[in-house]
Amino acid sequence: LVFSSERERESAEQALTNVHVQTKRYFLPAHRQTAYAGSLSVGLPRTDDVHARLLCVPLFESLVTHDIERIAGVVEEAVS
Repeated sequence: LVFSSERERESAEQALTNVHVQTKRYFLPAHRQTAYAGSLSVGLPRTDDVHARLLCVPLFESLVTHDIERIAGVVEEAVS
């Protein structure tokens, strides 16, 4: 999920944690990884912005509709 703001992402992440739904902050931008440190001479503010607003929620084949709706409800409540 990509949220409107980092604050919304943080709220949703905390709300999901509170109900024992695991989330992840994957996809660290390459220019922020140790292996590539110093290899860029310019900043990537848009990349950093998207990364700050990105949250991965459960996503797998056997995820049932009830759980999807529960996760969506928690997210909606957290950002409203």
